[in-house]
Amino acid sequence: MPTQPSQTTIRKLFALSMNRCAFDDCKISVVDFKTNTILAEVCHIHAQNPGGPRYDGTQTPEQRHGSDNLIILCSSHHKIIDSPENEKIYTSDKLKEMKLNHEARSAHTSMQLPNLTEDLIHKLIHTVNTYESNSTHMDFRNSKFSAGGEGGHFGGAGGNGGVIQIIGSTNIPANTEFNASGEKGKTYGGGGGGGGSIHFRGREAVEKDIESGLKISSFFLADAARKEDLINVLGGCWSHYKVNNLPSSILINLVYIVEFGKLTKNSLIQFKFESINPNGNIQAHGYEDIPIPGGENLTSRSPFFKIFPIDIDSIGVWSLLIKSGSILLAQHDIEFRLCEPAQ
Repeated sequence: MPTQPSQTTIRKLFALSMNRCAFDDCKISVVDFKTNTILAEVCHIHAQNPGGPRYDGTQTPEQRHGSDNLIILCSSHHKIIDSPENEKIYTSDKLKEMKLNHEARSAHTSMQLPNLTEDLIHKLIHTVNTYESNSTHMDFRNSKFSAGGEGGHFGGAGGNGGVIQIIGSTNIPANTEFNASGEKGKTYGGGGGGGGSIHFRGREAVEKDIESGLKISSFFLADAARKEDLINVLGGCWSHYKVNNLPSSILINLVYIVEFGKLTKNSLIQFKFESINPNGNIQAHGYEDIPIPGGENLTSRSPFFKIFPIDIDSIGVWSLLIKSGSILLAQHDIEFRLCEPAQ
């Protein structure tokens, strides 16, 4: 089964690209032929792995890595289309329309593109795996990564440090060396490189995770909460909450218990928190990366709490949601009322 596009597919994509990012009105080249530098990336319309943007589990490997499912974009626009905040804007239909329009313009131009060398083809194929938001699919074992900046030469400053982002895991991959230290100046008078960092980020849940037992078994509000090995709660499970006036901003303690089922231990799932007012308007309240515990426990379960800010602009029943990607994991309804005026 193919795990990446073929050279023939890459040649076809490039021939139809006009050597330009396919995003509307973008002028960034795919290849700078003066320096043989790759400036864009081969992107999947439907992601190549579960958890990735617009993933379609019905596709075959051939369809997933075929030219109909691929589009060439500069790195900035690749990140824009794959950002979770833009998932309702850059749907698969939107990207297919963008690709079709771009390639149609190519068919009506007389531009002659240089031929891609074998080296450039391999570099373009490599971009398929360099970035795919919310998807974990690369095997980094026995690899070495450095996030530290490079040391400067005589009279020059060193480079800035970077960030290595690991998605979906709480651990550095086994047998992998990571170095976040900046490099010393290469010669006398050369500045040292800046330090880098390693960042772990949760992936969005997919239906397979739910089938494996991921769920929230309890979800309620409390007057106060503290977590040690267990959650200690003071007052909880209200039917309503009174505010003095509208609008009103409050902080409440949200308590929830996560059952992880048979999910891989030490992996990391991203939860999203929202509230919906009686008029159906959504307020976003950020994300939490939830680690799946390791150890030898036969039951995989953890309690959590979150300080939840709500801007109350209307009275009535509000819905508080915990989601992961597009999957709704839990909902708690609470009525907000106005305090009665003093007599």
